Amino acid sequence: MATNTFLRGIVRTAGISLVGGVAALAALSSTPVAHTVTDQPSMELASFVTAGPTIQGCKPGFVWRDARDGDGVCVTPAERDQVHIQNANAATTHLPGGNGCRPGYVWRDAWNGDGVCVTPYERDLAHKQNGEASAHALQVAAGCKSGYVWRDARDGDGICVTPAERDQVHIQNANAATTHLPGGNGCRPGYVWRDAWNGDGVCVTPYERDLAHKQNAEAAEHANL
Repeated sequence: MATNTFLRGIVRTAGISLVGGVAALAALSSTPVAHTVTDQPSMELASFVTAGPTIQGCKPGFVWRDARDGDGVCVTPAERDQVHIQNANAATTHLPGGNGCRPGYVWRDAWNGDGVCVTPYERDLAHKQNGEASAHALQVAAGCKSGYVWRDARDGDGICVTPAERDQVHIQNANAATTHLPGGNGCRPGYVWRDAWNGDGVCVTPYERDLAHKQNAEAAEHANL
């Protein structure tokens, strides 16, 4: 399997990208201009990343927050949309020159160095989302039970499946160019997004998509937790 740098969902700043030309989420992640932004997650997020099972995706009803490239905290779709609006409005909520926030606004502080200016309520919500990250994420331990292997649909995909299922996923990735419409803006007739994680744009048959969902749902059953 590819090197188990599995934290695309949390720390994509390590350089992890989707295999097979998978389309990433269309994030509106803008670089904060208020102060120097670091690649360190906040204390709440750091403790979540370094302890316990690896994070493979979000539970049903939740999506990556995507406040920046690499932000894999799982939130509701409405909360993600609000974060995108915050990013888009960053220029209007900062003081001229970007050296602070306008009155009534504070640093969002979703991670250490996050300088997007938001309301105090929105900052507190970001902290709450960090604190609840593990409750909304799909988690898999760092190994599979006997007879199972990492699915490896992308670098860091630690969902445990049978070797035959893993091989089929590799074939799906290799065939991505032939199952997409020219230009990569959709799937050819008879194919759908695989959707093994939020943003997985590899085109597969409906059966294969349903199988990926089933694999996600059974992840804990086949892993060494």
